[in-house]
Amino acid sequence: MFNGKLQSHDWLTVNKYAIKGMYQNLSEVQTKAHCAKQVWNRHSVPRHRFTMWLASQDRLKTRARLVKVGIGNDSQCAVCCFSEETITHLYFGCAYSASCKAVVFQWLGLSDHRGDLHRTLIWLRRQGTSKFRRQVIYAACAGLIYHLWRARNHAVWDAVVPTVLQTVKRVKMDTKGRIQQLIGKKVKASDVEWFSAL
Repeated sequence: MFNGKLQSHDWLTVNKYAIKGMYQNLSEVQTKAHCAKQVWNRHSVPRHRFTMWLASQDRLKTRARLVKVGIGNDSQCAVCCFSEETITHLYFGCAYSASCKAVVFQWLGLSDHRGDLHRTLIWLRRQGTSKFRRQVIYAACAGLIYHLWRARNHAVWDAVVPTVLQTVKRVKMDTKGRIQQLIGKKVKASDVEWFSAL
């Protein structure tokens, strides 16, 4: 990474040396995380946050990734068996995950959004009328991503795919339980009423 840049003599031509400037010159440009607020939302269950972060960074060990590194020979989606198992397919190209997402979004009062994980996360930023409602929506989305990955693991290891209603029930239960633990006194009465109606 640094070898090519260290071998150059660019630093000799700079008339004012600064460690910060040299560090920026040597380090590669990092892309800004566009979904940090959705991923690291404190209202999400910690294991949901971690799975959502891995999914948003395309770091989950999908079958397609494992086949590329020589682990296994079947890259088909274990849930639907129709397409290659990639992050794009698993979230939300697969009919199973799209159905789960539609039911969860309906539960939250959101319109159904067609798009992969990254487009959905960007779209979610504009949803909800208050900060609290957005945090509940982010927590539910993190729960959905976690439970879809869990359903995928059940399909791989146990050869059983949970029903859409079972997965959605777990998402609802985890989301409501976590929010009830963290709900504060500063939350507006209208938001508390909205949450209680979920």
